[in-house]
Parts: sequence; structure tokens; C-alpha cells
Amino acid sequence: MRDDYLSSGDPTIQDPTNIPDEFDDILDHKALAFQYCEASYDVWMSMQDQFTEPNRILEERYSVYFLNFFWTKTNQNPDRNNLKIQNEVEELKKKYAAKKTEYQNLKTCVVSPFSTSQMTRFSLSCSQT
Repeated sequence: MRDDYLSSGDPTIQDPTNIPDEFDDILDHKALAFQYCEASYDVWMSMQDQFTEPNRILEERYSVYFLNFFWTKTNQNPDRNNLKIQNEVEELKKKYAAKKTEYQNLKTCVVSPFSTSQMTRFSLSCSQT
């Protein structure tokens, strides 16, 4: 069970190798911070006061993050985004219509109780439209 959790890629594991290039989850930021603290502590325990390698790793990681963040923000195609949103709205409308007809069918159902020896059971009869 433990191995399943560790290999699941869950963000609470705080494995920096599972963090995508574009991320916005606070757990991803915490994973990078934990990696930095761990690497800095190793450097500090070896009696060094300059954390050049942990700083470089963190700066490179966040430079990739910020470059991807600003690149996607400035180079987004509005037509593609609008199409994506329109498709999502159409899909939600279809789901809504299906749920609405299901609800209407349930409203027309009649529940009638009938008793057997010691327990009461219900029968459900629906008129199909």
C-alpha cells in the first residue's frame, strides 16, 4: 500500500520530479522549497556557508516556471481559447439537458407502498414519455 502511494504521483508526496513545467499548486511550491531546504542543509552540514548549488537549482526551476507562465499568457490564441470554452459550454448544456429530462421522468414516477409480513416495501412505477 505504501509503495502504491509513493508511486501514485500525489502532490502531497512532495517529489520535485513529479512537478510539471507549468504548475500553480501550493503543494508543488512546497515541494520545491523542501528540496531547497534539504540540499541547503546538506551543504551547511559540510561546513559551507555559500549555498550556490541549491540556489542555482531553485533559480533554474523557477526560471522555467516563469518563462512558461509568461510565454503562455502573452502568446495565447484567443480564437483557440474561445473555441475551447464554447466546446465546454456545449458539453455542459448537453449534460444539463440530460439531467433535466431525467429529473422530469423522476417527477412523474409514482411511489406506492405495499406491505408484506413485517416490512413495508415500495414499488416504483414511471410513465415513459
